[in-house]
Amino acid sequence: MTSTFPYSYLAMSISIVFWLGFLYLTRKITFASLDTDDEKQVQAAAQSHKWRWPSDMHKCGTIKTNTKDGMILLLVLFQKLFRNNYGERPLMALYGFSVAVSGLLIFFIGSNYWGELIGFWLMSLYLLSVWPWQTALYGGHIGVATMTFLASILTMQQVSPNGPNFLVLAMAGVFFCFMLFSSGSSIKYIPLFFTALI
Repeated sequence: MTSTFPYSYLAMSISIVFWLGFLYLTRKITFASLDTDDEKQVQAAAQSHKWRWPSDMHKCGTIKTNTKDGMILLLVLFQKLFRNNYGERPLMALYGFSVAVSGLLIFFIGSNYWGELIGFWLMSLYLLSVWPWQTALYGGHIGVATMTFLASILTMQQVSPNGPNFLVLAMAGVFFCFMLFSSGSSIKYIPLFFTALI
């Protein structure tokens, strides 16, 4: 039996409100100290116009950009959107966006497995938890990895029992690879990815 309550619209609205709230609360944030990981990653992204290849980001951000290629590529986009190359605002916007989108992806994944009501409660638990928002403030690259991991799971859920699914599985693989190169901590998601695949 399908629900007539518009959970998907409510879930999208709540995710947007949480992201905008996070943007408002972090509007005056500055780097905690000089030479932090965040600062080096922001500097590497700010020099994207000098890259001949995306891997050139490692020449600009030293070891602090290792295993964070995907996150830095997204940071370049957020720096352009916010027209701010050297501040922490685009970084906080990206990290908060990752948490909000992760909540929305949890809703869709949970809805596919157990129904919209359960998906909505799972999303609510995630967005109301302290952990994702705390990591957004103190090392949000794992939030980017979480977002791309969940995108890979949602993509795999689109596999149809009838017909070829090469493109769908390839897209899931792209999200999986993006996850691996968004945070060094993303290796903990590898068993979960293959469990969902099976």
